[in-house]
Amino acid sequence: MQVTKEIEKLFAVSVATPWIKGKMDVDAHNVMIDIPNTVLFGLVPAGRRKHTTPLGNVSNVYTSSSYKLGRMLGGLVLCLLGFSMFGESFLGGLIILAIGGLVIASGIITVFRYENNGRSVTIPLPFFEAHHAQDFADKVIAQINKYNDDRNVFINNQLSAQLINNQNVQSTQQIIEALKNKDS
Repeated sequence: MQVTKEIEKLFAVSVATPWIKGKMDVDAHNVMIDIPNTVLFGLVPAGRRKHTTPLGNVSNVYTSSSYKLGRMLGGLVLCLLGFSMFGESFLGGLIILAIGGLVIASGIITVFRYENNGRSVTIPLPFFEAHHAQDFADKVIAQINKYNDDRNVFINNQLSAQLINNQNVQSTQQIIEALKNKDS
């Protein structure tokens, strides 16, 4: 079960290298990001972004999908160039075609985003991580709600009063049972 939880925290950052993963996690106190940056249309991982944000500073958590038409058109041009090269150099055309396909795919982006004290933190991810990113956003929102509920004095006072009331009812029932047993 622990292995599954660790896998759930790993996110691919590039269409070209889906085996290179970053980690995003949330606990009762922080949102933790440790993910590679990418260059060349989001195809090549380069560098690393690592930071931790306290849950109390996190707001407006969401995911979105977008299409970078410039990338997609550039990839389409590369694909057409690759097809036209097949007659001269099949291998060269195939390589250019593959690069074009990757550039087109990198034009479909899923973004996980939240605000840290009003400053937007954006994590771009490949399109195939959309569902995974939404699940992570839901986990972050659930942790924020729990964090806020734990600090809500009114709710905590209501819960404490209910607990005391339940204990009083239980004590009263025990006294009544003891008196009934004494009379018998």
